[in-house]
Amino acid sequence: MRMEPALGLDPWDERCFLPIHVYDAQTGHCVLTILRPGKTPNGKEVSAHLRRLVRRIRLHWPHTRITIRGDSHYG
Repeated sequence: MRMEPALGLDPWDERCFLPIHVYDAQTGHCVLTILRPGKTPNGKEVSAHLRRLVRRIRLHWPHTRITIRGDSHYG
């Protein structure tokens, strides 16, 4: 018996979600999680997420220092 996929997750087609987590380096608190498809992102997708994130940070804290790190999946 085959189960119906929930929220686009279908184990037979190997679909999944790989979220992007953004943390405050000083406190270690998660400040943002972006739910995205479980495929390796291309450069356009990564740069679009980073542009939006940096723009929002600069809106509230224009002089703060921002350090961006990622694992090899996004490199």
